[in-house]
Amino acid sequence: MRYVFGFMCVCALGVMPLVGCSETTLGPMLCEGVECDDGNVCTGDACNPATGACEYTPLADGTACDESNECTTGMCADGECDTTPVLDGTVCGNGAGTCQLGICSNVACTEQGIRDAIAAGGGPYTFDCVGPQTVVTEAEIVIDNDVVLDGEGNLTVDGDEDHRVFLVEEGVVAGLRGLTVTKGGWVEPRAVDESGGGIENRGTLSLANCSVTQCSVPSSVNPMGGWGTGAGISNPGTLTMTNCTVSGNSAEEPGGGIFNGGTAWMTNSTVSGNTPGAILNVHEGTMAITNSTVSANGDLAIAKIGGPGTLTLANSLIDGHCDVSDPDIAIMSDGYNIESPGNTCGFDQATDQPAKTTAELNLGPLTDNGGPTMTHALLTDPVVSVAIDQIPEAECLDADGAPLTTDQRGLARPVAIVGTEPTCDVGSFELEVAP
Repeated sequence: MRYVFGFMCVCALGVMPLVGCSETTLGPMLCEGVECDDGNVCTGDACNPATGACEYTPLADGTACDESNECTTGMCADGECDTTPVLDGTVCGNGAGTCQLGICSNVACTEQGIRDAIAAGGGPYTFDCVGPQTVVTEAEIVIDNDVVLDGEGNLTVDGDEDHRVFLVEEGVVAGLRGLTVTKGGWVEPRAVDESGGGIENRGTLSLANCSVTQCSVPSSVNPMGGWGTGAGISNPGTLTMTNCTVSGNSAEEPGGGIFNGGTAWMTNSTVSGNTPGAILNVHEGTMAITNSTVSANGDLAIAKIGGPGTLTLANSLIDGHCDVSDPDIAIMSDGYNIESPGNTCGFDQATDQPAKTTAELNLGPLTDNGGPTMTHALLTDPVVSVAIDQIPEAECLDADGAPLTTDQRGLARPVAIVGTEPTCDVGSFELEVAP
């Protein structure tokens, strides 16, 4: 009888209380498996055992919050975190810089300055570079602390073709902005299986307005067997790329530009001139490519090898072919993709344009077209590129489904060139004015 009564008690919950049903009895059942987190550091998150619903209670005004930035102080007020810059000139960056308007600025534009900022954590940190400046590093820079480094488009970090430039450790949340990472890698085979000559990300990394170029991973990186790939970026972790260019990197295996075995999002970015091939997504790797351009990487643009991982493209331009080794695994399209010159990527949406000729694509070379990183321009002479004015404004979205209002250079999207309705161009470049 007690089993029947217990069943009736649960079934009647929320309709009317029954004798014998108590919050103590039902609470653990209702809240089992419920995770409450509204992402707000100024609320207390808890499951109500009486209803099974999450409740978010504002913390007391004056509770400290936002401790990740050493150049601001944060206090909760009415359930929100209000931040105030500390006094300009306050020492930050482990003594390497001073706070200016809430940002740790004037960190020494040296290898040691970069290391000091990482040791201090937090940020964002900017650097006291006198115009464009290259820092040649003596050894790999390990990011083992949550930190944001901002080169503001002036700082180039050079591995001198001797070692990887950056390694983001597992469990670390890091951001690199406005940096050029170059000449990372090594010449001689190594005794361990390593990839990622420019950047190896094992944690959670966001790249914005960055370039990764001229990095290399030689053949037979591991004499015992292994992968010589991902010369530019190797990602077994979680990676977000926005407004970046990965170019001129070389490896032994496909994926000279990017190797992904983790989770990656690439938006408004260009992968160009990498050998052999641009992107390799393997095993359980999951990657979403949005409004990006993959071009001039030899014949091979994208390779997808085995496993349950997924590779999804939207609003992107692929100049080259796709290699899917497992016939049961397809590269998925969310529409408005272009492949030239073949039809190998499996783009199957009505808005896709496979098998376009090189002439129809009419893509310019990788060069400085404005903005922080190099891009391939869409041309209109002798023919208007088939990538121009293809995506309705409502479909011009980033990977999170939010409106994509700029291209890789930071210029406005959408811009109508051919028609009258606002439309976005396919790929990372938005033509602003027809020449």
